[in-house]
Amino acid sequence: MTEEKISIIVQDETVIVERDGDRIIIPKQAVDAAQKLPQPEKVERHIARTFEILEDDPSVTEFGIGASMTERAPMILVPRAEFPRLAIIPEDTTEDEQRRHIDEKAKLVVLKAIFERSERRWQFVWNGIRISAPIRDKSFFDKLAAREYEFGQGDVLDVTLRIYQIQDEITGAFINERYEIIEVHGLERRPRQSSLFTK
Repeated sequence: MTEEKISIIVQDETVIVERDGDRIIIPKQAVDAAQKLPQPEKVERHIARTFEILEDDPSVTEFGIGASMTERAPMILVPRAEFPRLAIIPEDTTEDEQRRHIDEKAKLVVLKAIFERSERRWQFVWNGIRISAPIRDKSFFDKLAAREYEFGQGDVLDVTLRIYQIQDEITGAFINERYEIIEVHGLERRPRQSSLFTK
């Protein structure tokens, strides 16, 4: 098999790409504009972050995209059922010195539980801040199905929390970007008040 030969000629107004006898002429302005676009991975992360915020607000039933605010109907309409899928932040497979993750033992107060195996995020309070995170521990859902865990709002999960961070360009500090629960170690039930009127 012969190796494909590609020739690229950059001129003042155009970029010419020649391959296997084909010749493609691209305006230089288009090439320059394409190089200024953000990386696709960054765009995907911003889209996922938008749908993560929308999913956390139960009052949002759908999301529309249109050319202007005066349009009668949006060009694209995304129903709430699609929010969890679109909120999944793609795995970053590239080595990036500005990104890292750390694993930390944590106790999370449960605000909202998702009992099905999915990418949907539970809601917790951790160190006084509200966070959302999917549970990746498959054995946890096995135990949940076997009724080894029974809990309610306000109970505490003892977990290994994976914290994904991005470095701020101005300060150099790493800022938490998203969370995942890698392993569930146990459950601490909140004390229940007993009734004053017992038989």
